Order: sequence, then structure tokens, then C-alpha cells
Amino acid sequence: MTKNNFDFWTTYDNLCSSLRQANKNAIADELKKVQGYATGMSDGWFDFLFAFEKIIQDNSTILNNEEKSVADDLIIKLKTSLNNR
Repeated sequence: MTKNNFDFWTTYDNLCSSLRQANKNAIADELKKVQGYATGMSDGWFDFLFAFEKIIQDNSTILNNEEKSVADDLIIKLKTSLNNR
């Protein structure tokens, strides 16, 4: 990830904040924890991607459509960025 890092993390942080406001603290905590996987090394970004996808999949029945949409957009952007490396 390059220039889009800021936009990505801003959106990611906004998603976490939205989840906290909706009392979905456990999901927000998981997302913040796996954020640390994105160390700047390719392996870290892929670890982050897989963990992020798993959290979203595991909680798909709890997340509302807006939250799922934001998460899906972030996942698509991340996959695109990683595939273009």
C-alpha cells in the first residue's frame, strides 16, 4: 500500500469507531488487534488481509449492511493494492 494508506486507515478507523458506537466492541477490538499485522512487509499485509476477512466473515450475521459494505470495499482495495505489487 502506498499513497492510499492514509485513506485506507482513515476508513478502517472510522469503521472501528462505528462498530464501537453500535456496541460491537468485541469486533472493533479484533479489528484493532489485527491492524498491527500490517507491518509494511508484504507478509504482514497478507496476514492482515486474511485476519480482516475472517473477522468480517465470522461476524457477518452481526454486522449491518453499511458495515459489511465498508469492510468489503476495504478488502477489495487492499487485495487490489497487494496484487499490484
